[in-house]
Amino acid sequence: MREDGIKGVDIQRLTLFLENGYDTPALQEQEEEANQFARELLIPQKDFEVFVMSGNCKNKASVKTFAKSLHIKTSIVVGRMMHEKLIPYTHPLRREIDKYEFNREF
Repeated sequence: MREDGIKGVDIQRLTLFLENGYDTPALQEQEEEANQFARELLIPQKDFEVFVMSGNCKNKASVKTFAKSLHIKTSIVVGRMMHEKLIPYTHPLRREIDKYEFNREF
């Protein structure tokens, strides 16, 4: 057993599943449905389109205001804009993404 409590066999099984079983069309379809659901839940498409069409989507203050209106973190809006290739991953708004450190102690 490793220090973090995960057995090597479990990691091997998970790796095999991800490498062999994850690429099936059914699982890919389920993943896409889950992604669409999460995308719509966090930032409704219609709201996102209005925000982008406003022309202010690359303005830090506008991004913060939009996020606040949806009761979500600014980083979620920035991440969505990056994912949809509206801004590059090197854009200065990337600094708005929250930084997290993981505590390995349980």
